[in-house]
Amino acid sequence: MIKIKEYYKFSTFDKYILKEFIRPYLGSIFLIVIMVHLTEIMEKLDFFMKHHITFAEIVKYYMYKSPFLILEYSPIAVLFAVVFSLGMLAKNKEIIAIISGGISFQRVVAYLYIFGFLFSLFLIGFNDIIVVHSQEKADEMYKKFKNIRSSYDRRNFSMYGKHNFLYNIGYFSYQNQELSKVQVLRTTPLKDKILFRIDAKRAVWNKTKKKWVFYDGVIRYFNNNGDIDRIEKFSEKEVKIPETPADFAYENKSIDKLTIKEALEYINKLKIKGFSYQKELVDFHLKFSFPFMCFIMLLLGAPMSFYSTKSVVILSIGLALLGGFLYWIILGIFLSLGKNSVIPPFLATWVANIVFLAAALYIHKRIPG
Repeated sequence: MIKIKEYYKFSTFDKYILKEFIRPYLGSIFLIVIMVHLTEIMEKLDFFMKHHITFAEIVKYYMYKSPFLILEYSPIAVLFAVVFSLGMLAKNKEIIAIISGGISFQRVVAYLYIFGFLFSLFLIGFNDIIVVHSQEKADEMYKKFKNIRSSYDRRNFSMYGKHNFLYNIGYFSYQNQELSKVQVLRTTPLKDKILFRIDAKRAVWNKTKKKWVFYDGVIRYFNNNGDIDRIEKFSEKEVKIPETPADFAYENKSIDKLTIKEALEYINKLKIKGFSYQKELVDFHLKFSFPFMCFIMLLLGAPMSFYSTKSVVILSIGLALLGGFLYWIILGIFLSLGKNSVIPPFLATWVANIVFLAAALYIHKRIPG
């Protein structure tokens, strides 16, 4: 037991391995982010000039966009960094000398793998705390550039509400907090009978009373047989319904721009309202599966570097590009299947990881020692 502890004790060499990996990772992710930004700036140069966007505003805008790019391209940067760093050690015969001295390859990369696992966990938190909010800031700035008001307006939609309410809405203005061409139905818990139905030209949210005021409409009350019991016409009437303006606008939000807590609340609201939430559930699971691709890329790249004793830089770039390309192809196919309800959401987001993990384990078996 003491020998095992000594064998796996964190050493100076482990620090060296981690340092040699972190440096190319930081360098590559920095270069990738800069290149993506420069490409987009060239494409939008006319737009920035036309709208008289200052240099400081452009810099600030792309700083807000950077965290998302760091998250998105980290798996590629990780694969490049591990193949490059360990490949250089293999080229200089350092790893071969260590393995010849009785230390296994698995021991050489043990703390690198631990770091990769912890880094994947870190990226989940990084996405939840930093990326979501920076994306929101970037969106706000872009809307300001184009003079677009932040709006969640919707046209011609139906939705289930709380307490057995059903809504058919012609138009919803979030800015004015107003509904147009409104139809409200309330049913029994089994939804087999209508209790009453409201048809109105419009409804406006009263912020003080926190109630909807309906205008120019009629209420039809139904009896147990489903027949109209009585009809009430009105020009203006306060109606107590459980939904607020935020509830009518909620469906326009994107899961990748919500925190984990907000995403769960959003999906739960879609369930309650009777909407399909398959796509949202796929995107929710992606918040966890995608960061762990960094750990799997480490597992995949480390044994590959064992054979990369020549042209290390070219091999590292080639494998990073090839690995990233294959991963996005596989992920894209299964995400599409998941969002179209062909396979479960959880499986849709993890299949690509499983495929790459299987490849990594297979390569590991072929490493001597």
